[in-house]
Amino acid sequence: MKITCEYCGGYLQDTDECCPHCAAVNKNVMRSADGIPKTIAQLKAFAEEKNLPLKQMRFFVGENVKEPRAFGIYKDEFENYVVYKNKSDGTRIVRYEGKDEAYAVNELYQKMRSEVMEQKAHKAVDFVHGKKTSTSQTNQTERANQWKEDYQNYTQREYSSSGMQERRRRKNKATLVKTIIFIIMLILLFSRMRNGIVNRILSSVVGGYSGGYESDYDDYDYGDYDYGDYDYDDYDDYDSWGDDWDDDDWDFGGDSWDSGYTDWDTDW
Repeated sequence: MKITCEYCGGYLQDTDECCPHCAAVNKNVMRSADGIPKTIAQLKAFAEEKNLPLKQMRFFVGENVKEPRAFGIYKDEFENYVVYKNKSDGTRIVRYEGKDEAYAVNELYQKMRSEVMEQKAHKAVDFVHGKKTSTSQTNQTERANQWKEDYQNYTQREYSSSGMQERRRRKNKATLVKTIIFIIMLILLFSRMRNGIVNRILSSVVGGYSGGYESDYDDYDYGDYDYGDYDYDDYDDYDSWGDDWDDDDWDFGGDSWDSGYTDWDTDW
């Protein structure tokens, strides 16, 4: 289904990660890749399969929890699906409220994913700096080694974003070329208009004047320029953001989750 980009007004598919016209992130992306849960029941089963400790994570699937520090999704009495976050002070932020279950589930799924990534990064940093974790002494070394490996994989994926930055620079370059060409065309157009105005003034003031004012621009046939000859396709090859996320990346260390790493004071 086509939707309108909230930044440039162009049309894009609801499954597009970003706008093909201005490269803005599509916040309403409807992911349809296999393996991503589409219902509350599927999300709950997914969490169990990945051994995600939802209580420690403070994620409540299918529950309307009122206490502070909680993420959740549930179906209300009006058949609406509600995705929410309760901040540290108990303030509730509603991320989504509507009839689209797949979209609502995806919102919480993506938040789970970002929290797992954040958790693993913090754990790895703690290990590098020699800080103790909440795991037992017997398996602390094993878990720490795993966190270190996960952190290395995480940083490698972060470094891979340089490719995306390069594509962004290429996109900006193409935009600059388009702008320069547009400015040149405007200059030529205004020059031609100026010459016409001068000719008319001289013709009205000096009798018999036949438009002898000459300009180098008069013979320039700028209407023949074909913008289609310029191939911008090379600058529009944005890859889907985040597709390098591997199924094994959900493994962060089981019951070692530390909800203190979550920023509970933001809106999401």
